[in-house]
Amino acid sequence: MLRKPELFNELWAIVMQNEGPLSRRAAWVADYCAEINPGFLENRLEELSIKVNNFSSDGLKRYALRMLSRSVLPVENLGYLVDACFKWLENRTESVAVKMYSMVILG
Repeated sequence: MLRKPELFNELWAIVMQNEGPLSRRAAWVADYCAEINPGFLENRLEELSIKVNNFSSDGLKRYALRMLSRSVLPVENLGYLVDACFKWLENRTESVAVKMYSMVILG
């Protein structure tokens, strides 16, 4: 459990910057924080489902999809996420983890 849950807001801002290894590492931490306390993702799922399509790093996509796969997905703007998942499944160069979480979400 986080001793200072308000720090999650700062961590989330780093994830959403989509910049180099820092965002990827922040996503790893955010993913595990949200696994322990799913309430951290409250009011953030729609933003994540829209922005995941633009993430540049394989690791960033993987952690974002992992967070989304454990959540009740918002109906609004779900098309962006579904489109990205199908695109990644068709892409021969996409990582196995991204494809696997795409299948979980689509299922």
